[in-house]
Amino acid sequence: VPAGEAPPVVEPSYTGGVSEVKVADNESLWVIARKHQHQGVDHTRMMMAIYNANQQAFIGSNINRLKKGAILRIPEKNDVLALDARQAQRWGRAAV
Repeated sequence: VPAGEAPPVVEPSYTGGVSEVKVADNESLWVIARKHQHQGVDHTRMMMAIYNANQQAFIGSNINRLKKGAILRIPEKNDVLALDARQAQRWGRAAV
């Protein structure tokens, strides 16, 4: 961007307009994925996409040990849909 010009505004593709979210007290990956789930995306795939994009926010790489106050990036719908649905289902079952 040349000096004196404002950078172009890029709108997030998530229909809710949220691209990042701060983890609140007692909030789980399950709840965050449900709150920010893109239309037409299954819940397990949304969870896996959020986890993959934010592994540093999970203690010991455990999806059940999300750090309070962590800032999570919410992946765009196309990124979530790029994940294999069957692999996400296996991931979800193994993580419980």
